[in-house]
Amino acid sequence: MKANSIKGKIKRAVAFALVLAVMLSLGAMPVLASEQPISFECAYFEAAVRRFPTVPDTGYVFPSHVSEIATFWQEGGREGGNITSLAGIEYFISLRTLIVESQQLTTIDVSNNTSLTLINVMFNQLTTIDVSNNTSLITLFVSNNQLTTLDLSNNSLLRGLFASFNRMESIETSLIGLSNTRIIPSLEGRGTQFVDDGPGHTFNFHPQKGQDGWLRPTPPAQLFPDSRNHWAAAPIGWAYANRITLGTSPTSFSPNRGVTRAEFVTFLHRMAGSPAITGTNPFRDVSSNAWFAGTVTWASTSGITAGTSPTTFHPNRAITREEMTVMLFRFIRDIVESDNLASPADALDRFPDRGQVSGWAQDSVRWAADQGIIGAGGRLNPRGNATRAETVTMLYRLVDTFNISAP
Repeated sequence: MKANSIKGKIKRAVAFALVLAVMLSLGAMPVLASEQPISFECAYFEAAVRRFPTVPDTGYVFPSHVSEIATFWQEGGREGGNITSLAGIEYFISLRTLIVESQQLTTIDVSNNTSLTLINVMFNQLTTIDVSNNTSLITLFVSNNQLTTLDLSNNSLLRGLFASFNRMESIETSLIGLSNTRIIPSLEGRGTQFVDDGPGHTFNFHPQKGQDGWLRPTPPAQLFPDSRNHWAAAPIGWAYANRITLGTSPTSFSPNRGVTRAEFVTFLHRMAGSPAITGTNPFRDVSSNAWFAGTVTWASTSGITAGTSPTTFHPNRAITREEMTVMLFRFIRDIVESDNLASPADALDRFPDRGQVSGWAQDSVRWAADQGIIGAGGRLNPRGNATRAETVTMLYRLVDTFNISAP
């Protein structure tokens, strides 16, 4: 009898082990009997959490499903921007990196996330953030919120702080817990202040924008690793700081990657201040559910693009340099309403590849070359595709040449 009892226990243990192994192989974490499901206040945050392999697609989400997650990244932009609450983040007890940028957060509680080394909550609506429990914090991004003060007294490991464009009045009264501070000038000397709080620190504080309203370029040292030493670091920093284009991942900008036609009209829409979308989309190859449907419709109704035909736009095709100049020309003419569009007839004579310019793009390429927006390398390459770095450089030059104020 005793032998049979032992054999039964062994069989049950083996069966449990097999079930557990199957659950783990499928990415399912076992739920403790004492656990209660996480109560989410924001459906968009819950949907983002369910994308992790340890979290079931349906049914309840339990603390054990998220307890080992080290990185949570949800940056607004194409598909984001709707997270209003992070209730439930307290169960991410192993979290080291939290990026919830360009959302709609008004409050945040990270007091239980004591392993965090990086927090990025830029471009939200936070009036306060308490990081006193986050003693492992190394980098903190809180720019473009509504903060009046920031207490860093418990954050002795902090080496990077980006707190530009809040409601802080001064470094001395708003940033609590800093010592031996001194103000050093920005790259271009237009308002941004950097705080030197000891070796290895990169603190920035910017209570006001430049005179033209644009945010100054993000300094190269603060850029993505693939862009810090890039020849287009200043334009990339400007485009990123002003949310004209973000990175292709949390750690890369991909400066040498191409740009699609849909991406380019999206950049222009953001430069115009992201105006409301009106009118109807005339292009049958632009789905109403596509992330770029609104910006393509805006570009069409604003006269910036007529598409590749009356009914097609080819949104995912790489945009050519001459196509860019046409859109930039119309953007300046109709959106910025500048009348400085005249260019001499011989503006293209110095370029050996001028014969490659399509007839429909002659006027816009001549104008762009005359204004120094293209052709800096001695060639036009009109039918070639521009990289992300070249594209933001054109936009950067456009703003500088025409003194375009931020919307």
